[in-house]
Amino acid sequence: MGENEKISLSNAEWRLMDFLWDKNPATIADIVHSFEGITNWDRHVVIMMLKRMEAKGAVAWKTVGRAKHYYPVIEREQSCVQETKDFLNRVYKGSLGLMLTTMVKQEKIEKEERTMAKEQLTRLIETAVKQTRYAYAPYSDFRVGAALLAKDGRIYTGCNIENAAYTPSNCAERTAFFKAVSEGVRDFEAICVVGGKGGRLTSYTPPCGVCRQVMMEFCSPKDFQVILAVSKDDYVVYQLEDLLPMGFGPGNL
Repeated sequence: MGENEKISLSNAEWRLMDFLWDKNPATIADIVHSFEGITNWDRHVVIMMLKRMEAKGAVAWKTVGRAKHYYPVIEREQSCVQETKDFLNRVYKGSLGLMLTTMVKQEKIEKEERTMAKEQLTRLIETAVKQTRYAYAPYSDFRVGAALLAKDGRIYTGCNIENAAYTPSNCAERTAFFKAVSEGVRDFEAICVVGGKGGRLTSYTPPCGVCRQVMMEFCSPKDFQVILAVSKDDYVVYQLEDLLPMGFGPGNL
């Protein structure tokens, strides 16, 4: 590719060029097989793309036996340099400094967001652990605490409350949900659940089926997070849909 020669490639063409730069020469069958299951490119799509790229001067072919073997005409390094220049001109007015400044700012924002997320997670775990102290569990002595995070940032707490008749007992998770809903809150982001015999946290305490169903009533199964913890350094995070696959909710009615 000459100094003043520019070859513009689409995203799909760049993907195909990456393949040819790494593995050439390649037949149409080689290309279709390589992208099978990754893209929806069939033989006709690949042929059309190769013809377009050949017309641009990006690829060429030679016949070996009865098959065409394609190879790149342009070099990867030159193409990357040209694409970078075009990107800089198009987005950052040709200023590398502006691009770097933007990236540094974005990285700082993302780091702050990760820090905030970690701080929030730690707060949820510590709050849930504290709730085990209030558990009323005279029969099982299994103490559970829950901390429910609403989308407005408020945290609602809950503990398990047992009953001599057993059936009226209530789990920590539902205590937290019912407390929040009774105050008009309906939108939630996550819940942290901890528990153990005598309040000693030695393993994860997943919510029971009834609690999962209550979560399904108010939360998006794809977005709502269920945090199971032993300590602020020992925890796992699940999406509700992981714990309640094919759950039945308001959307089914």
